[in-house]
Amino acid sequence: MSVPPASLIPENEPTQGAPPTRNHVALVTTCLALHVAVLAYAVLRLVQAWLYPEPDPALVSWVTRIGLFWRMGLSLFIAALLAPLGARWATRDLAAALRSACWLAPLAAVVLGLQSLFFP
Repeated sequence: MSVPPASLIPENEPTQGAPPTRNHVALVTTCLALHVAVLAYAVLRLVQAWLYPEPDPALVSWVTRIGLFWRMGLSLFIAALLAPLGARWATRDLAAALRSACWLAPLAAVVLGLQSLFFP
């Protein structure tokens, strides 16, 4: 079987060894940033529960839940700060960045689950 000439390969289809397209880099960067945001939220909650013990948020009034919004905002800020590093990494080595995004997903789920279980 012969290899098709380059003129028959669509421009939007990546070829073996070709540099990653902007769409691939953007997708991997978004995945990495979202996983970092989830991990950052869980770590922030663990640090807050360890340094500043407080009553269970489910048992007190809504006013104490403002900490949830602060942690979410700070987590998204941390992810936004690290997103350019993820984009640069994905531009240089898309396969490694994609592998990292794949193992960060279950790690983020486990850490968030443990945080939710032990420090609601």
